[in-house]
Parts: sequence; structure tokens; C-alpha cells
Amino acid sequence: MKCFECGGEMINKNDGIVFYKKDKSPVYFEDIPLNECVQCGEKYIDGHVTEKISNILKADKIESERHLVIPIISMAA
Repeated sequence: MKCFECGGEMINKNDGIVFYKKDKSPVYFEDIPLNECVQCGEKYIDGHVTEKISNILKADKIESERHLVIPIISMAA
């Protein structure tokens, strides 16, 4: 498979990505199976995986295994 952005080689890997619910609250998904370009870093996730992620994000309540607390830093002047 070649990258649609730059034509580079794609590798299979598992990675973590932050997605956002409609209320803008972040949800971190880990171990997502995806293809990543070795040249530009573009990531491609298969349709069945994106559908599963979308269904989780649409749910009223998300059951998670762990919670992540991160600092928020404003760069506003």
C-alpha cells in the first residue's frame, strides 16, 4: 500500500490517538491497528475500525479501562 499524500511506503502498526466527542471532550484510544507512512507520518485507519470508534464516541457514557489526567496550558496572550 502506498501513501495517498506522498506516495511513501506504509507500515502496519498499533498506535494511540485522541478523538473528540461532540461535546469536545477528548477520548484516548490505544492500540488502534493502522497503517502509517514512513515518509510523511500520515495515518490510515480501516473503515471497520473507524466505525467502531465512531460508535463509541456517539455513546452517552463511555466505559473505560483507565483514565488519563493531563495538564492544560493556555497559550493565549
